[in-house]
Amino acid sequence: MAKPTTWHVTESMLSAGSSTSGVHYVDEKRVMVVSGARVKIGSDAALGAPATFLPCPTPHGISCAAASWRRGVLAFAEKGLRPTVYVHAVPSLKRVAKLEGGADLEVCALSFARNQPWLFSLSQPPDLCLCVWDWQRAQPICRAKALTQALHLVASPADAHFAAMLTRSGITLWHVRQTYDQHVLSSVHIVPPRDAGSDDDTTLGVLGGTGADGGVGGFSAIAWGSDALLYASTALGALCCYEVPGGTELAERRGALPDGASAMISLRSHLLAAVGACVVFVELESLAICLSVQLGASVRSFALSPLCTALIAECDDGETRKLVLTHLDRVPSTADAARAAAALLASGGDSGAAGGGGGGGAADDAVSVVSIGSALTGAVHGLGVLPAFDGDGDGDNRAPPCAVTCASDGSVCVWDLGSAELLSRERLPEGTLPSALAVSRPNALVALGSDGGVLRLLRRTSAGSFALVLVAKYSTAAVSALAFDADGAYLAVAHADGVVAFVGAFKELRTLGVAISAVSARPLALAWVGGGSASARLVVSCDNRTVVRLLPPSLSAQPADDLRLTRADTRPRATKLPAVAHALAPAPPAMGANGVLAACSDGSVRLYTVAADDAKGGALVGDEVGAGVGGEADGAAAAASSPPLAGEVCAKHPTAAKAIAVSADGRHFVSASEAGVVLVSDALAPAGGGARAEWSLRAHDSLLGGVARVAILATDGQSALTLASVGCDGVMYVAELVHSDAPSRVPPAAPNELNSAPVALDDATAVDADVPERLGAAVAAVSPEESARRAAARAEGAAKLDAIRTQLDALLRRNAQAEPLERLSEHELLVDERLREQLAAEAEAEAAAFKASARRTNLGKELQWQRLRAELVEPMATRGTAIEPLQPPKVDETSTAAVLAVGGARKSVTPAGAADEAAAPAPSAVTNFPIRRPSDREARALRGIALLREVELRENAWLATERLAEESIGLAAFEEPASIGAAIGGLPGEALVDAAGAAGAAAAAKAEAQSAADEAEAEADALLGGDDADGDDADNAADADANARRRSSVALAAAAATAAASAAAAAAGGGGAAAAPAIALLAAAAGRALTTRELVYAPYEVYTERRQIAQALLSAQLSAQTKAKFNGLFDQLLAAKHKELERIAEKDARIDEICAELGEPSSAYRPTLSELEEPDRLLHVAPSEIRACKWESADERTKREAAERLALERAAAADKDDAARRALKQMMRGTLDKRKEGDLTEALVPPPFVGVKPVDDLTDAELAQLREYEALAKKAEEERDKARRALNAELGRLHAETAELCRGFNARLGALALEKLDYAQAVHEHELVLIKAAQSQMRSASAARRETELVAQLAALNARRAETAQARASFRARVDEARDAHERAEADSKLRGNEKTFRTREFADCPEYVDALWRLFRRRETVVVRADADGAGAGGAAAVGVSADPLASVNGAAGGAIERTDLTTVHGVAELDPFLPFDRAAIARREEIAPLDPGAEMPEGMSFAIWDRLERLRADKIAKEEEAAARKADLDAMEAYLAELDAEDESAEHAFTELDLQLAAFREAKDRAIWDVPIPLKLKQGQIEVEQAAVVTDMGNALFVPRAAVQLLNGDIRKLGGEKVEILKEVRDFRKGIAELVWDNERLAMEGDDLIDRTREFQLLRVTKDLQRLMKGGGEENHSAEVAQLERKLNSMVSAHEQRVAERERQLGKMRRLRAEKDAELSRLHAQIQSLEATVSERETIVHIQSSAGGDDSLDAGERVQHVHMQRKLKSLIQMQAQEIDLLREELDRLRRRTFPTFTHYEQARRQPVD
Repeated sequence: MAKPTTWHVTESMLSAGSSTSGVHYVDEKRVMVVSGARVKIGSDAALGAPATFLPCPTPHGISCAAASWRRGVLAFAEKGLRPTVYVHAVPSLKRVAKLEGGADLEVCALSFARNQPWLFSLSQPPDLCLCVWDWQRAQPICRAKALTQALHLVASPADAHFAAMLTRSGITLWHVRQTYDQHVLSSVHIVPPRDAGSDDDTTLGVLGGTGADGGVGGFSAIAWGSDALLYASTALGALCCYEVPGGTELAERRGALPDGASAMISLRSHLLAAVGACVVFVELESLAICLSVQLGASVRSFALSPLCTALIAECDDGETRKLVLTHLDRVPSTADAARAAAALLASGGDSGAAGGGGGGGAADDAVSVVSIGSALTGAVHGLGVLPAFDGDGDGDNRAPPCAVTCASDGSVCVWDLGSAELLSRERLPEGTLPSALAVSRPNALVALGSDGGVLRLLRRTSAGSFALVLVAKYSTAAVSALAFDADGAYLAVAHADGVVAFVGAFKELRTLGVAISAVSARPLALAWVGGGSASARLVVSCDNRTVVRLLPPSLSAQPADDLRLTRADTRPRATKLPAVAHALAPAPPAMGANGVLAACSDGSVRLYTVAADDAKGGALVGDEVGAGVGGEADGAAAAASSPPLAGEVCAKHPTAAKAIAVSADGRHFVSASEAGVVLVSDALAPAGGGARAEWSLRAHDSLLGGVARVAILATDGQSALTLASVGCDGVMYVAELVHSDAPSRVPPAAPNELNSAPVALDDATAVDADVPERLGAAVAAVSPEESARRAAARAEGAAKLDAIRTQLDALLRRNAQAEPLERLSEHELLVDERLREQLAAEAEAEAAAFKASARRTNLGKELQWQRLRAELVEPMATRGTAIEPLQPPKVDETSTAAVLAVGGARKSVTPAGAADEAAAPAPSAVTNFPIRRPSDREARALRGIALLREVELRENAWLATERLAEESIGLAAFEEPASIGAAIGGLPGEALVDAAGAAGAAAAAKAEAQSAADEAEAEADALLGGDDADGDDADNAADADANARRRSSVALAAAAATAAASAAAAAAGGGGAAAAPAIALLAAAAGRALTTRELVYAPYEVYTERRQIAQALLSAQLSAQTKAKFNGLFDQLLAAKHKELERIAEKDARIDEICAELGEPSSAYRPTLSELEEPDRLLHVAPSEIRACKWESADERTKREAAERLALERAAAADKDDAARRALKQMMRGTLDKRKEGDLTEALVPPPFVGVKPVDDLTDAELAQLREYEALAKKAEEERDKARRALNAELGRLHAETAELCRGFNARLGALALEKLDYAQAVHEHELVLIKAAQSQMRSASAARRETELVAQLAALNARRAETAQARASFRARVDEARDAHERAEADSKLRGNEKTFRTREFADCPEYVDALWRLFRRRETVVVRADADGAGAGGAAAVGVSADPLASVNGAAGGAIERTDLTTVHGVAELDPFLPFDRAAIARREEIAPLDPGAEMPEGMSFAIWDRLERLRADKIAKEEEAAARKADLDAMEAYLAELDAEDESAEHAFTELDLQLAAFREAKDRAIWDVPIPLKLKQGQIEVEQAAVVTDMGNALFVPRAAVQLLNGDIRKLGGEKVEILKEVRDFRKGIAELVWDNERLAMEGDDLIDRTREFQLLRVTKDLQRLMKGGGEENHSAEVAQLERKLNSMVSAHEQRVAERERQLGKMRRLRAEKDAELSRLHAQIQSLEATVSERETIVHIQSSAGGDDSLDAGERVQHVHMQRKLKSLIQMQAQEIDLLREELDRLRRRTFPTFTHYEQARRQPVD
């Protein structure tokens, strides 16, 4: 395809969302996120703003990323196997390093070291390779294998040699340890503390449950702190602190969070933790909560800016929020932390408390929160674009264009396409998810379908607001596709079950109709084609490669009551495509009228033309013959069998195309694929022909699904194009493409021109939809290339024919317009014979070429068929066949004819007496056992094994007589525990022979048997291990040898029988009991070959690999013999069915005759054989299955025409007038058939006057003739009735006989089905033995492979041991050399520093200065010199384009505002970074010995020669000391490395010893496993007590226990249990008596106490007058009076209450009326205000116009005075109306206060100032 480079992306490319979690700062103001297949670098103030994008070099996408702002680099890893990590410099984005080979699987985590050029990478499980890279040198430093999957990986900012990995079971602390010149990774695993949470072990954290030591709740987040500390939060909210490198917890430093933190990060004095929807500030000194900031959603990850001035938090709701750390000095102090923690813990972490102690404004003062971006929260299902929106039409509040998306998490989002800003986010009701989306640009409508089948229509009301206008549900299946037409008049709704609904969306929203089962498969996409709503047609794409065209109902038509649309309404037509169309779009007009573009699963974008309403054929038309099917009936079945319609390929993707969109101007169309590629194509074809111009953009992750939807937002002619795409990775891209140099285009030719494509099908080419489908009728599909070639040939032929026709028409018109004398008649026209012959020759040549091509194609297909037949058909000795039951016809007893039960149109009734038999269900079909014919190699192997086994049996029997093989005979003496495979009969030849007639000498047969055994063993070795490529001669020779050996073995039968007889006699005496069964078997088989069942090994004998192979082959042969035996019975029954069908056919012929005589339709049964009963039908093609016209040669055509003429001549000769035939017909009354008595078809001819003359006008003769006619007619009617009854009786008998035949056959079929169960059981038992033998052989082979692996591992360990020993020896020699060098350097240093030598030799000439010189010589004062600690220095940093300064990138980002000398002066923000001291310490200080100062330290009077000698000696001494120190350091490092080599050597030796022991143990276990033979058992009755597993129960440790032992044990248990129950009952009764006695004693004691208390109470009771009166009975009157008084009081209170309620209701009604009046008055006042405002606006407009008309100062002063007066008047009117409104409001408040108490007037009075 042509791919011009004139398209390019402008700087305004936008994106929203990220495909991986995590935001990373690259400098102080810019962050990095992963957006699909690109890395996005944008501002931290707005993530949706235009940004810089770094594409991934590979199309697989990006798995993870990391950034180092200090080093000025970023890194990302590609997805896929053996991924590559790319490192780029910032901001140049130049590639710094390409790291390859770090892992085999996808990288899941990356982390930069802060003060070293190192990068940590970790791969996914099960690889779990942790690799440490030196990215400056692009090579790995070290690597190790992790144990569990990491949830988070972060390198220590304080020390690059440490990294922490958060896992589900704890924290793994990694240490990069350097020994000499090697780096080694070691790890320490930290588990959650046991007491770090609740004791309830059911409350597990979301990250890991119980740790390795039983700790409850795994870790949820980690963060590095200063002073070599690691902070970790558990899932239950415990905050722990660990020391590094030991991983020891500081128990005294433990805090508590409201819940487990999801992310943490540390500052200088605080720890920030994300707890739920809060960001909690924890003071590091006390680990107490001092501040909490509410974010509104749970936090997933943190990112801290380089200067610690901002914190970015990714939240679960898709929002990215930025916390600006403005004034952290206002954070509450430590004294208030306890109260803050208590408040937050009490609120559960979700209260959103602003802070603790410091008041509610602490969080607002210290931290401010702002949203900087939004993201999609799931895979996108739909994308729709709406243009700019003006709700009221005045243009004031014009909303920008927006995009609407729906995702898999149930969210529906509206995006501003100008800034990629989220306008609104809504979610469907709980439990429902959006499944489809469509927009209507003319109506500003959004259609949304859910997985529950609900359709929602929303209308746009503002920039991001929509109003719900319609909710409908047409099916319970999910809405799979939605589509509006171009005018917005129709909305099509497709459900997953094939229901298609049409909704009118132009003026009023209403359902026009619902088509049930409109399509036969799941709809995937919809598209409307046509010029407008009047000619709109709907195209539906389904998942079975079919496309259906439907006609919508008219907008003005009235829908049916049930809203259903019939096929006559929609007129569906179907077409099959070469691939499934995932998306459809109407084609631009430039590509042809009524076109549709289809994005197919094969990656192509194809162009089709939708068929017209009156066109015959399929939904889509093209230039392929027979590509479309359809009609008024559903054409889906015919479409499935027809060749696919290729169409025109307009674009091509390497993977499946998923989305397509067309620009509004029709110049371009955009397609997208699963590979994440968006392809922009020109709709206009180039002027000179060729492919369309294309441009591609890769933006989305291919491994996550690629692009989901695509849309073109706006176009600017041929120069600019804006498109949007959303992917399954959750990213949306908005890109503007510029095409500055667009080539000229010409529109395509009209459909009637020669180069038009596609063209409509003719009626003759349409495929008949009624052609029946046959099993195996394969219609070859035409390839797209062949279809294109044929279309070109047809087009060329049509062009030539049109040219000739045009030329001929022109000549005829010229002839018609010529003068009469010059005009030629028809006979005078001349024909160009040469041209005609030339055209005929060309046609013949083309036909010959086509025939040759067809012959080659047929030869290829014939070759394929022959190979398939040889591979699949011919190897089958017995092909799979079934016998189906005969469904007996049901007879209608009340009717004269019987009808069939299946396929008949009348209801059948079973006749009396056969109800029970008819009620019995017919048996199901019975199949035979397909048997594969064994190959020659298999047959030879089986014969060889049978020969070996027979020789083995005969040899064992012979040896048993001589007592030479007791062990072998002992093994063979065990009886088979179950009769495996004996379900169909006993073993042949099992009868034991009497030993009385057995005698003879076995010694003579011994040598011959031994010789035969040796030859047979050699043959078996050749068969089992030899090559099969020996040729036919070798096969024949092997068969001859096998037959010879078998004859020889049979010849040994007599000797073996004699030996067996003697052995049996000995066994009867007790001396040979072990050999009796084998001897008896051989004796029974004397003189004949042994059967396969006799050759099978006993289960106890299968303990070698060769015997396992032999047992498997013999079991397979036995299974095949069992199948063959049943197949014999099956074939007999199948032949019987053929006979039964012939008998039924005879009865059907008679039934046809009877029905013809009765004048009724035939009710014959006519059963046929199904395709399963005739397997050979698949191998033959019926003439009706050939749909192509047969080509005939000239000879064949001549023969066919001659045969037709001969047939016509014979028919004409037969119809000639023959006198004999005419006389015979006249004698037989016009027919040659014998007329039967009482023929029902014979009709009497009435007299001619009947019906003409009235009866009164008849003569006597006519009356007599009439009476005779009536008598004959009555007699004929009686005869016909009698014949009809006889025929009906015969018909019923025939049907009953047919039904009886069917029932009889079905009974035999049922018996065969039951018999097949026995055979199937036997086959399954044989196959079980085969499987067990094969499994044993597989175990043996697996053990052999395992032994080989262990031997190889042992050899590798041995080599490793030798290697480590050699390395240790060689390095020990190096260590010895280094030790010698160090000792020499030490000795030399001591020699040069000897005081005696110094005094007596070096400075003997100046003894007066020697003491001072010695002191100067020994002095070692040091000075500090700064040096780069990275080792590489500034030069190493400059090599990759970054600075060696710790904050060089920050300084560059801040524009030089931060000084490198003092980072703590910038508002104190640098003091928040806890790792800044480590960055400063990175610039190390190297100590050097200070030189001597001659001016200050040189003794007086000493010469400079002596001083120079002192300095030279001192410098030599210092150099020797430094050399000795350096050698000492090297020696220490080498000794440490030597210790590691010693440990490694010991480890290799230990591993070698352990593996050697393991190999010995394995060989011993292997030897024991040889005798561990599986024994198949068949239980007739038993009970399984083993606990059953979900899939397969392991019976390896199960035991067989006799039922009697179980019953005896149960009896003992029941006996002992019964005795125990009796004892417990006695104990219960005794304790019950004791309890009753205790209760009685307590009750009597309590009663006594109660009586004493009552007596005392009555004695101490004071008797008053009232009590006396009450005792006398006078209190009741007073009570009655009091009750009456209370009742009167109650009545009065009720009446008073009713009066007050009535008064309140009257007042309320009055107040309501007053309120209504006030409301009316207010309405009038509002209307007046509006009118006045309008008047004022008009006045102001007039004044503005007058003032702007020219600014003339010569206006009339009177007009200005009037204008000022009018303004004052209006202002005074406005003031008066405002005062009146205030008065009305006060009156309204007063009326409200009268209704219910309010205190507004008190509040107003309180607020008024006091005078």
